[in-house]
Amino acid sequence: MIQARIVVTALALAVAMLLAAFLGRRLRAGVVILVLLSLVWLTVDREFEGPVLWNLDGDHGLVLSDLVALAGFGVAIWLWLRRRAAHAPADPRRPVDADS
Repeated sequence: MIQARIVVTALALAVAMLLAAFLGRRLRAGVVILVLLSLVWLTVDREFEGPVLWNLDGDHGLVLSDLVALAGFGVAIWLWLRRRAAHAPADPRRPVDADS
C-alpha cells in the first residue's frame, strides 16, 4: 500500500509541475508555482530516488529523481527569461520600420 501512495504522490506532483509550466507561459504565478513544486519534489523524492548518477561524498549525490527538480528549475528560468524579454521596452535607438 505504501508503494502505491508513493507512486500516486510522484505522479500528482509531476502533473502539477507540468500544469504550472503551462500556466507559466501566461502568468508569472505559474513560474513561482513551478519553482515551489520543484523544491517540494526535492524534499519528497527520497522514497523513489533511483540510481546515483554523481557522488558528491559518501552521503550525498545526484540521483535520477533529482533531475526532475532540476528540469523544473530550468523550465522556470526559461519561462521567466522569455516573459522578461517579451515585456522589455523597445530599444529607442533601433530604427522603426516604415511598414509599421
